[in-house]
Amino acid sequence: MKKIILSIALLSCVSFVNGQFLEDISYGFRLGLNYSTLSGDNIEDVDDRIGMHVNFFADIPISDRFSLQPEIGISSLGVNEEELRLENGDIVQFKTNWLQVGVLGN
Repeated sequence: MKKIILSIALLSCVSFVNGQFLEDISYGFRLGLNYSTLSGDNIEDVDDRIGMHVNFFADIPISDRFSLQPEIGISSLGVNEEELRLENGDIVQFKTNWLQVGVLGN
């Protein structure tokens, strides 16, 4: 019986501390524009691309002076050409979307 009461008390303390920790986490979105271009020896006359950048982040406090900010985002990069045929006959795709994941410590 003592083990059951001790287990319930321990679980209550852990969930109480975890509840306080989760209240301090903040979430948000970051939106922006990307301007990208490409240059090289075999690349001529390609149009620049303006695309969207969307990020979702969470600010997780570790202590009073330090927090972690993990984020995941999608960026539209490349140039405005769907594909480009090189001199050797290869076809290269230029309009790409990138999935970016990062963790910031601040």
